[in-house]
Amino acid sequence: MTLMEMLIAITLLATLTGLLSSLWGQLGDWARQNQFAGESLEIQRAIGFLDEQWGSRRAVLRVGEEGKNSWDVTPEELQFVTSTPALFPDWPLVAVRVTFEIEDSLRRTADGRQFAKLLYEETRLIDMSTMPDQPRDALGRDMSSRITLLDDCVELRFEQLDLRSAARARARGLADEEELSPWRPVEARSLLHEALREEEDEVALPRAIRIRGERRGEEFACELIAEASR
Repeated sequence: MTLMEMLIAITLLATLTGLLSSLWGQLGDWARQNQFAGESLEIQRAIGFLDEQWGSRRAVLRVGEEGKNSWDVTPEELQFVTSTPALFPDWPLVAVRVTFEIEDSLRRTADGRQFAKLLYEETRLIDMSTMPDQPRDALGRDMSSRITLLDDCVELRFEQLDLRSAARARARGLADEEELSPWRPVEARSLLHEALREEEDEVALPRAIRIRGERRGEEFACELIAEASR
């Protein structure tokens, strides 16, 4: 091989190496974009699913610790009855629990936040006056079933719409974004219990709750309007 041929071969090899490097970089970018799109789709599917189940609520059973309302929410869970079972499609009505579960107490983000799962559970209803107290029915079939809607979440929480507190913050001239937000963390009592205590108010404020969190760098929120159940 002459010197000229060697120089040409080296030049071609360098060009091919550069092209391959560029191609691998593009493939990596496409893979990351597809992964992000897939994760966003998972979040939207979970939100759409919860919105559909919530929209089919039925006021046939009193739930919650005090058992006075057709739905209830605490800082740890949301409960209601729906007529569109997903885990028991052949059953007419199920009681739903939406809750959180820490994935691994030792697994945390770089800034120390714990990962959690967003869980959805259904329990078949047989007696409309009370929740089942046995894990299986007379035929040995499970009364409850649970699935994970989203994993690898951080900062999962239930929030309630509180227009009155936001209005008071504005009236006091506060500029803090958190204080001005109409959303507040759910306290350890039912929103409907709170509404019943406020019967003296002349104007009934619209009420809603939302499930908020972050998953793999993407923030999400599922807003559920608390209109009357059918």
